[in-house]
Amino acid sequence: MHRLRAVVKRTLLDATERVYLGWRLIGHNDYVAHGKHNVYAGFIAPLQDSVRLGFERGGGTQVRYVKGLSPDDIDDDALAALVVERKREALAKRLNSPFQALLTVA
Repeated sequence: MHRLRAVVKRTLLDATERVYLGWRLIGHNDYVAHGKHNVYAGFIAPLQDSVRLGFERGGGTQVRYVKGLSPDDIDDDALAALVVERKREALAKRLNSPFQALLTVA
């Protein structure tokens, strides 16, 4: 879980972590466009012998996730690319414009 958190933190430099005890996960919120837009970037949920990495889909009503990640399964570069793409998607939904998201997310 620590390695996964490190990749997410490196990828989402302005993200804040928040522990949700009831859901047993760590959520990541990212503020983009100089703090004007709060985007729920996803979550990390520790499991018995692996972790689950999840992302919001469908405007906040649905969640999609990669389950059962073990340290050997994690490709740092591929994971970073996935996190950036999901952030773009979340931001595009928040702004109602996929083109604005492409300009805003590095």
